Amino acid sequence: MEEYFYFFGLLAFTFILSIIFESPFYFFILPKSLSLLKKIQEFLIIHLISYIFLILFFIGFFGLANL
Repeated sequence: MEEYFYFFGLLAFTFILSIIFESPFYFFILPKSLSLLKKIQEFLIIHLISYIFLILFFIGFFGLANL
């Protein structure tokens, strides 16, 4: 059970790091015509979808490992 705590801690840490290192791309390299709110929405949607799939993968992986 404690591997879930490690996993979610690592997930939160990598999410914060990805926001720090990828935000310059979204806010300075993307076209200036996009509004700031639209850039933030695209950034969060892409990351949340990828992390949802990552969470589902690891829950399935740990579930199969405990069988």
